[in-house]
Amino acid sequence: MSLLTPFAYPTAAHAHKHAPAGYTEYQAYKPWLRDEFVFRCVYCLKRETWGSSVSGHAELGADHFEPQSLNEELAATYTNLIYACNDCNSYRRAEPLPINPLTTPLADHLVVDDRGKITGKTTAGQDFIDLFDLDAPGRDRLRADRLAVLRAKQSHPDDPDIDAIYRRAFGYPAVLPDLTALKPPAGNGKEGSETDSCHARRLRNEPPDVYQSSYYNNPFP
Repeated sequence: MSLLTPFAYPTAAHAHKHAPAGYTEYQAYKPWLRDEFVFRCVYCLKRETWGSSVSGHAELGADHFEPQSLNEELAATYTNLIYACNDCNSYRRAEPLPINPLTTPLADHLVVDDRGKITGKTTAGQDFIDLFDLDAPGRDRLRADRLAVLRAKQSHPDDPDIDAIYRRAFGYPAVLPDLTALKPPAGNGKEGSETDSCHARRLRNEPPDVYQSSYYNNPFP
């Protein structure tokens, strides 16, 4: 079997899948952001399924590319929002980002090796690592542990215990947001995108059991 690449950063700019509008509180966009960024932190690539809480998505939420303190007008604008884990959000505070992850391919600036070590390919990439403390020992261990699961699956593809761990780690969350049930006050600028959400596709039995790292394109191989 070929290994997944859970820590491969995007090689292209993000193309928004959804365009909900009209919510006055930015937190209301969270179900859309979860699907938009495929249930993972844009900054460190941590997945909801790696959380310690019963509801994995409780450990992730909306972050602003343009901080609210600097541009309050964009506080509830969908295209200014990024899905991020609580740790990354806490590290950043209101610091400006050295790279815009929505318009700049992070793969041009960041790389993670096959043992989970992250390095900056550019000065901006290293600044990004420093801002979010992406090379902290605990984060190195997390990446190494997840990559070890992949190697174990590759070495023992038929082991049921390893397979169960593999599917939990790299599959979709058990409960996915049903975007068709949501009605943004100003509608969805990409009408019909709800029917291409992960939830809708699961109802059609389309998604695989596990998925790759990329969040900027169709999450399904």
